[in-house]
Amino acid sequence: MKSYVLGSAALLLLGYLLSVPFTGRWTLERLARQYPESTVAACPAADAIAVLAGTGPPRPVPLKAGEPLNRMEAGIALYRAGRAPLLVLAADGVEVGGLRNFPDVRVLLLSPAKDTADEARLVVAEAKGRAWRQLILVTSGFHMGRAVRLFRRTAQRDGICLAVIPFPADPLIYERWPLASKSLTPSTSGWEFSTRALREIFGQVAF
Repeated sequence: MKSYVLGSAALLLLGYLLSVPFTGRWTLERLARQYPESTVAACPAADAIAVLAGTGPPRPVPLKAGEPLNRMEAGIALYRAGRAPLLVLAADGVEVGGLRNFPDVRVLLLSPAKDTADEARLVVAEAKGRAWRQLILVTSGFHMGRAVRLFRRTAQRDGICLAVIPFPADPLIYERWPLASKSLTPSTSGWEFSTRALREIFGQVAF
């Protein structure tokens, strides 16, 4: 009876923790710390820059000095700094449409991907066909661990030697979330944050 009570209490506590937004946000922030912010100048040169979809188009207005970049803006900054001669995207919609404001950027558009695994498959296939050896991977820090593993595993499966260089972007993604993301009150948002965090953790372990 005692073990049943303790087990029930543990399940209730786990359910509460997973349902409060604070837990998922805290976990995602810890995942992001695995890949600290870097500078464009410190990024090694590569054959291409792969930007994963997810944080919207680049802003068309000039950014302030030192202002954090989202994924697309980071890719553009790397390209303009000469880190690679090509930007690669497996996306469509507003993210691609926003590139019309940057005609100087050379972009290779692949078929729109369903998820990160599909992005890895499409980009790595292109890398194999073009004999790329080094690829800069741009995505949010919390997503980088799973993304890097997917790209490296896909390259290994396809039998090519492809060095994947992580470049985390969009460090303010958490600040753009609603204030409720810090709440200790159970909600559907809490489950969404926790589910995202668990998916990233599982992806790092599984891949």
